[in-house]
Amino acid sequence: MLAAAGSAEVHPLKDFNNDQRIRWDQDMKFADQELIQVDQFFRDLIEGGFTKPEVADHVAFSFFGYRGPWYTVGYLMGQKVEKHFGRAVLIQCMSDPRQLLLKYNEAAATENEAAAQKLPLWSPQVLQAVGIQSK
Repeated sequence: MLAAAGSAEVHPLKDFNNDQRIRWDQDMKFADQELIQVDQFFRDLIEGGFTKPEVADHVAFSFFGYRGPWYTVGYLMGQKVEKHFGRAVLIQCMSDPRQLLLKYNEAAATENEAAAQKLPLWSPQVLQAVGIQSK
C-alpha cells in the first residue's frame, strides 16, 4: 500500500473513490490491534499452537480479507519506519524484511515515549524466531 502511494505523506488510496478512502481510514483505526493479532499468530506458530498446518494456513489467509492485517499492519509498519528513519531505510528493509520488524519497533518505541496511546511492538519471541534482537 505504501509503495503504491509513493510516500507516507500521501493517502494510500488517493486515486480511489471516496468510499474506498473512508473504508481504508476506518480499517486503519484497528491496525494496532491487528498487529497484536498477527504477533499472537506468529507466537502460536513458534510455540506449536497449531496441531494441523491447514488450520495455521486458514488463519494466515484470513489476514488478507478485503484489506486485512497483512495490508494494514504492513502499511502501519512501513509508514512509521519511513517517517522515523526515512525512505532509504525503509527500502533497505525490503532487502531483509526482518529488519522492518526491528525498525518498526524502534520507531514505535520512540513515538510511544511521547504518546498517550501506545503503539504495540513485535514481541521478543517473534523477533528472536526470525533471528533479530531488539536493542
